[in-house]
Amino acid sequence: MKCPYCRNELSGDSDHCPNCGRSIVVKIKKEEDYIGPLGTSRPILTWGILAIGLGCIPITCVLGVVFGLIGLHKANNYAKFTGTLLGPARAGKILSILGISMGVIVTVLTVIALSQHFSMRDIMAFILPQMRSSL
Repeated sequence: MKCPYCRNELSGDSDHCPNCGRSIVVKIKKEEDYIGPLGTSRPILTWGILAIGLGCIPITCVLGVVFGLIGLHKANNYAKFTGTLLGPARAGKILSILGISMGVIVTVLTVIALSQHFSMRDIMAFILPQMRSSL
């Protein structure tokens, strides 16, 4: 494990960094809020799987982007805290990036397909009565 402040290697049982002297216990408690228990990288993989799964479906492609961003954020926090990104955390980061990419591509293609299928006049003819009835 590395010190979150000076990136010096730490022994497993130290409460303070021998290099900079700062306490690392507070940092661990804050990081657990982001990545779960120390060493748990499976939630990052779960976010990545959700991102790629939802990013491929036109109805849920925006959720794929959101879940991918969450997985990417958690993977970056995990890497910053542990100093490495291996195993399920690395796979989760890759899947999150792919989920974001797929979600953006599918969103753009869906918008293009809908705009070619429906004219602006059709869309306004549907929206305006809905707006009038809600007022």
